[in-house]
Amino acid sequence: MVRRGFSFLLVAGVLIAVNSASAMWVKLSDAELVAQSDLIVTGAFKGRSEAAGQDLGAIEIRSTLKGAAGGEVAYIVIPAVDKPVSSSDIVFRPGQEGLWFLRLRNLSKPGIYLADHPQRFVPANQAGPAIESVRKSLRP
Repeated sequence: MVRRGFSFLLVAGVLIAVNSASAMWVKLSDAELVAQSDLIVTGAFKGRSEAAGQDLGAIEIRSTLKGAAGGEVAYIVIPAVDKPVSSSDIVFRPGQEGLWFLRLRNLSKPGIYLADHPQRFVPANQAGPAIESVRKSLRP
């Protein structure tokens, strides 16, 4: 009887741990994602480089839906190659195309953005409905 009770508690504890571990980020509504993005663009991730002690990635902009990038490329902070990543982190690969919902890293220093939430990148083959949703939400 005690053994069965212990097994139940052990299984319940594991299930609670698994459920809480899978919810490391909160899903944003489409309106929240658009509102919390300073720059929304379609484009391709071109690669990474190190500048000023941090790893930066470059997104070649194809079209801008919100904001002003100030050029043909948007720079984003990306995880260092030697640092652990979460399963919910965006994986950055050269040539990766899609819709990018970027937020400024520092409001007082424009030019460097973050893609720090799994919803901040939509692959090109799935981006059509998201692009239409953004355009509708930004219409006056």
